Amino acid sequence: GLQRWPSDMEFSGKPEESLTKSKHLGHATARKVEQIKKARGKLHIIQQELEKQFLVAIKLQQTMRERHAHIKAISKDVLGNPSIPHFRELQDIYQILQEQKVDAGLVGQKGRTLYDFVDAQSVQALQGQIVNETAALREILKEVDSSMVQVDRCVENLTVLQKAINLPDTNPSMLEEKMELQRGFLRDIEHHYKELSEIESKSSTGLAEDRKKHILTLIRRYENLIASVAQGIESSAVEHGESYERALNFFTSLERDVPRLQNQLSELQVKARVFEEKANTVQGILHELKNLAAWYRQFHKAYGEMLKEIKRRHIQMEKHQNTISMFQAELDKVVQEESLRREQFSMTFGRYLPPGLCPALFEPVTSCRVLPPSLTTDLPRTLVFVEGVVEKKSVKDKDKKSM
Repeated sequence: GLQRWPSDMEFSGKPEESLTKSKHLGHATARKVEQIKKARGKLHIIQQELEKQFLVAIKLQQTMRERHAHIKAISKDVLGNPSIPHFRELQDIYQILQEQKVDAGLVGQKGRTLYDFVDAQSVQALQGQIVNETAALREILKEVDSSMVQVDRCVENLTVLQKAINLPDTNPSMLEEKMELQRGFLRDIEHHYKELSEIESKSSTGLAEDRKKHILTLIRRYENLIASVAQGIESSAVEHGESYERALNFFTSLERDVPRLQNQLSELQVKARVFEEKANTVQGILHELKNLAAWYRQFHKAYGEMLKEIKRRHIQMEKHQNTISMFQAELDKVVQEESLRREQFSMTFGRYLPPGLCPALFEPVTSCRVLPPSLTTDLPRTLVFVEGVVEKKSVKDKDKKSM
């Protein structure tokens, strides 16, 4: 770092000591100027390297903000649409299924409802999974929000440190000009010191004493000017030293915070993947529950239609059986009439005909049978079917859904 000299340097009243100290101060100032030049070069390089590291921190923050925004967008779609309506829709259809008695002729016992045919445990498991996954999503979102607050605060602090390490406005050419002024003042002191020595070597007169006092006054003036130049350069050296300390502080913060930001980015990416997976799971379950609710409504409707279909089939089978019986009776009548006419032919003419003349003439009438002679079905016949039940249930279902 830049070394400071005492700012309260005092000059001796003796000319030779003043000259010595002025020369010493001039040499010290020259060294200080060289130190400032080197410090400026180092600070410029350090500032460039620190800027690169700072841009890495900014890029990390930007990447994390993008991931955070992505998570927030997903959370709005998933957590912003509550699952309660899906649960309520299922509960509504469950209530309808529980109220719908199943005909004893179908299941062989009384008291059962359509709800008995629902896999309620699996649905409850899905609902419980949604609750757990949603809670986990909210916890991840809370952690991510807190992490981003820390990231923004960290980068904000780094920004403050980065702005504080600008190089001082000191111009190297200005330093050279000040050094040249100081060297000129030192030459003036040397010149007046020689003049003073010459006066002292001669006889003392009133005029000589006046001249001596005037020369001492000039020497003191140049001493003050040399000190003033030195003080200005010292101030510049202090500014460079402080700037270097700030750069060192910025470097220390970057060395600590950039790896920390990289770790936070890695953690955020992991949490983002987990968040997406859980969000997809929740959306999938909600979609499944919605489909289940729609399927159970169709199940209830299909049950009512099934009762209608059973009745229709029984009616149709009775009609079919009546048709079979009617056809069979008509066929039997035809056979009976034909048998009677053949018998009359045989009695009137057949007895006069030899059997070998036309053997087929004496064949009996072919009898036709409708197969199967009777229809059977496993469809239950003990249904307590009331017209309009299904229609009323459907209207009730629609009313609840509209509410």
